[in-house]
Amino acid sequence: MADLCYMELNLMQIFDVLRSADFVRLALCGGDGAYVAPMAFQLEVRGGTAVVHMASPARGRKIDMLRRCAQVCIEAELPGCGWLDTVLLEGRAVIGAEEAGGVRVSVPAEHLTGRRYFLPG
Repeated sequence: MADLCYMELNLMQIFDVLRSADFVRLALCGGDGAYVAPMAFQLEVRGGTAVVHMASPARGRKIDMLRRCAQVCIEAELPGCGWLDTVLLEGRAVIGAEEAGGVRVSVPAEHLTGRRYFLPG
């Protein structure tokens, strides 16, 4: 198997991935194990800090797990020609007030990293 090569992304490249991605993957953990859910999202930048907002039903496995453990990881990716940009955002999810059976889940970035993986040729 060929070695996988990568380079670290700078903050501007990380924001470009988050602005361009169609969805993110929300990784949760709880007493009954781990769970990953693809989610539509909106990106907000507050004073240089990325905040990811997602809509979710007010009840269900995701919300139950978030209430037990709010620490989450969000993954976004953007493919290029011969590479794959990947961003990981770690933070504490905040569940908003219920409206019409749904809630807004916001995750301000506590830790934000990005890498460009070069695909073996």
